[in-house]
This record gives sequence, C-alpha cells and structure tokens, in this order.
Amino acid sequence: MKRFYFASLAVLASFTIGLAGHPNPVRSAATPPVPRWPGCTPTQHYGCTVFLATDGDTVLAGNSEDWRNPSTRMWVIPPTEEAYGRIYFGFDDFFPQGGVNDQGLFFDGLAMGETVEVNDNLPYYPGNIADLAMSECATVECVVDLFSRYSRSDLANAQLYFGDATGDAVIVEPTAFIRIDGEYLVATNFYQSQTEDGSEVCNRYWIANYMLENADAYTIELFRDILDAIHQEGAYPTQYSNIYDLKAGLIYLYYFHDFEQVVEIDVQAAFAQGPHIVDLADLFPDSSTAYNLQERRAQVMARQLAGMDYIPDVDPSGFEALAGRYLVPDALVAAGFPFDHLAVSVNDGQVYAAVPNLGMPAIPLYTRDASTFFYTSYDESLVFVLAFETDGSGSVTHAMFEIEDMEMELIKVD
Repeated sequence: MKRFYFASLAVLASFTIGLAGHPNPVRSAATPPVPRWPGCTPTQHYGCTVFLATDGDTVLAGNSEDWRNPSTRMWVIPPTEEAYGRIYFGFDDFFPQGGVNDQGLFFDGLAMGETVEVNDNLPYYPGNIADLAMSECATVECVVDLFSRYSRSDLANAQLYFGDATGDAVIVEPTAFIRIDGEYLVATNFYQSQTEDGSEVCNRYWIANYMLENADAYTIELFRDILDAIHQEGAYPTQYSNIYDLKAGLIYLYYFHDFEQVVEIDVQAAFAQGPHIVDLADLFPDSSTAYNLQERRAQVMARQLAGMDYIPDVDPSGFEALAGRYLVPDALVAAGFPFDHLAVSVNDGQVYAAVPNLGMPAIPLYTRDASTFFYTSYDESLVFVLAFETDGSGSVTHAMFEIEDMEMELIKVD
C-alpha cells in the first residue's frame, strides 16, 4: 500500500487550469506499445510508482498516489531564512507523502509490504526526517549525507525517493542507498537492494522502465502516458498523480487517474501566496468525479463531527488568548515521541494547530466548546483533542492533548 508513515509516527496517525494558457499534454502517438508482465504480488499490487529521468537538459520526476482516502490535499510552506520553501501533497492527516522544495529537490515516500530489521546504532531524529531533508537540502548528495548521519529505523517498512534539479536521484532504503545509474531511476513497493532476479517486482515497475527505455525524449507527454499506464483502480485507486519539471519549477497535477484534465502549479507563484492548504478536488471544478467524491466526503465528515460533539457557532472572543507554543513533556521527547511542541495560532476567529518539525501545516480545528477543540481526518488516521486550561487569573497555562490512547499535558510557553 502506498500511504507511508515513519514507524515512530504511528502514534499520529499560482494555480492555472491546463485548459487555459497552457494546453493539456496530448497523449503521444509515438509512445511505444507496452508489453504485458505478470501482475504484482499481493503486497505490491496497491502501491505507488515513482520515477525520474534526465537527458542533461530536462529533469522530470513523476509519481502516483494510490490509496483509499479521497480527501487529498496540497499545502504550501513558504521559504524562510532558516528553511527552504516546500510544497507537499498528501491526505487530510497532513503527513507529507511527497512534494518539492524551492531548490528543485523532489521527494516521495513508498510503503513496503515487508519489514526490515535495522541495527545501525545511529542517533534518532525526533521528527519527520524527510521534512528535515526538504527544508535543508538542495541536492541528493545533501540528502544522502543527512540520512547517513541518522538512524533509518523509521524506514523499517518504507523507503524514500529523492531527486534534484541536476538529474541526480536516490532511493533511501533502511539499509542501502540505490543511486541513479544512467538516465532514469524507477521505484515501486519493493527493496531493490534485496531483490536479485527481479522475480518479486510487479508490472508497474517494468512498465515504467520499459516506457522510459524506449522513449525518444523525456517529455511531459511521455510522463503522463507512464502515469496513465500504471494507474490503479478498485479498492486502492490512484487519487492523484504528479509530474515535476524540476528545472522549470512547475508541477503538473492530475486528479483521480483522469489524465484529460491537468492543473499546472508554478512553484514560486504558490510560495508568493503565503502558507495555505488546498483541497485538490477544488482545483478541478469541472470534474464530475471530484464533485461526487466531495459529496461522499461531506456525508462521512458530517457523521464523524456529530460523533465528536462538534458545535460550529462557539463565541470566538476568547480564542486569541490560546495562541502560543505548547511543549511536549521532556520525558516523552526523550523516549522518542515524534515532536516536541504544538504551535497554536488564531486567525479570523479560527483556531489552528501545527507541528512544524513533522511538515504538518496549521490545520483548522473544530470546536466543541470555548476551550476544547479537536481534529479528525476523513479516514480517522489522525484524531486528537486539545483542551485548554487556565490558572486562577484566567491566563491560559497549558492544554491537555489526547491522541489515540495517550493523554499528556502541554505547557504553554509563549
């Protein structure tokens, strides 16, 4: 299955429509016919495909996102003096599944159907190391150096793919680095360092390799054809597909394996809009699929919110006092809890919570009463409650944070 998490995070559980100004890529008549290969094994059948190709002048990367959650998102984290800007794609639990930074470094994650024992005796990074790489690195060499210094035990059942604007690429496995050797590199849901004869790999891997090997040129049209050829349907359909032009700073986004409509995203223009979250379905207003999925999502979310005692019309007059940083207890951080603080902000009467070192943006919280807020994702992979408490003078001093079977006191520091 594609959706990946790091093992230690299991506790958490300018846009232009391509029809205007930038024509949709047309399916290439020159694309060679694709032979048929045996199907994927059960653990590989529902998963993503990631690939990069370069001819020296052009560097393109592509990925498909195959999962059962139709509540897909894009979120933009503009650059600062301390970190590169990042655009991430994923679901409404806001764990980055892939994305690109303002230096042209691209990444995507893949879940594995097997678990690898990792005994590297290296220090553990307390957070999302993929986000750390995207915020600090411009090149694959930087990524390899970073992952060489930290334990990869979080990748015991996952792997990460990184590519940069020079055409360099690497697959970061739990115990190996698979570097690009030639003009392209393809990854699906198996560890290439542990596959000797290719008998365990699925047809998505062979299809992408075949189409790249037989291509006359690496183009947007070719990459779209590859994504179309390897897209999934059924229980774990392709929710969205991306093509990244890493030198031009452009993203081509396709929604729910419909390759006739495309949205082009200019990376720098998106950063200029400031931090924001986009529901991918909203970018495809003419898509009947997007409309139907939104209707279904609305029904599911209405039931979930009612079950968590959502009250939409709470007086927001006291919300500003809630803003600040709330620290996780030191003992939990030392024991490997995946973040050290929660950042709470308020804007126009809406309370938001963010976890910066996980790459999680400021997400809007639902109100239960004037001091209790919660969040739930569509598939309930992320559900938490945040209850703010005050001292005798009425000042907010801490918040009780509940997630899964855990409850902890977060101390407000500013």
